[in-house]
Amino acid sequence: MSLIGWDVTGLADLQHYVQALAAPFSAEAHEAAGAVIQEVWQAAATGTVIPPLAAPYTNAKLAASVQVQVSGDGVTISADPAQMPEGGTAPRDMKPGLLHGPHSRLGQHGRYNIIPMHHDAASLPSSVVRQLVQGGTVTSLEGIRSKILNGGQPVLAYHAGSGTFQVVSHYTWHTGLYTGMRMGRHKDYPSGPVTFRTVSERSPAASWWYPAKAGIPLMQAVEQAGVPLAASVYVDWWEARCSD
Repeated sequence: MSLIGWDVTGLADLQHYVQALAAPFSAEAHEAAGAVIQEVWQAAATGTVIPPLAAPYTNAKLAASVQVQVSGDGVTISADPAQMPEGGTAPRDMKPGLLHGPHSRLGQHGRYNIIPMHHDAASLPSSVVRQLVQGGTVTSLEGIRSKILNGGQPVLAYHAGSGTFQVVSHYTWHTGLYTGMRMGRHKDYPSGPVTFRTVSERSPAASWWYPAKAGIPLMQAVEQAGVPLAASVYVDWWEARCSD
């Protein structure tokens, strides 16, 4: 009959590990991790190009507003939302979603949708306000403009009318920004200056791409660069605790 032997030389280490596992991270660990994120955020807001940022972004007020608040459960890093730049949403073709949305309709030439565009009355040119007051509807072509897609980089867009894909980098509207504007009184929409634009399967390939100007992906840059650094802080703190 043979005896089974147990190697218990690592028991003390195991008990120490379990004790370390049961204890929460300390406020010092949370504070150190938060400080790392704060530094990254402030660097990104003061000209440091951190992917996916493609160019320097500077906002001293935003950088100064970044705060770290430690609690028993973790750390919160915040900044003044009023200072945050418009997010970096990738340009996308809104046409497919609009043509198959709940308000789209089927017409003689395929699906279409009428989209209300609301305008800030305070920002309207005086000539447009005059037309609204005098005639009730704006008939001029004032405000014709072009948009550059994807920062000028070509995008592949599908033109349902021709059934082909087209490479486009810009689009120029054929009507003015205020053409057809009137005071909205529809029960489902707030009152105020409104224009109605129709999107259809025959709309040009680049006409409903949004945003025309790419935003600033500041939050993505902070997360991409800061999270691994904060995780490293916690790992170092954990290893130090286990080795005590």
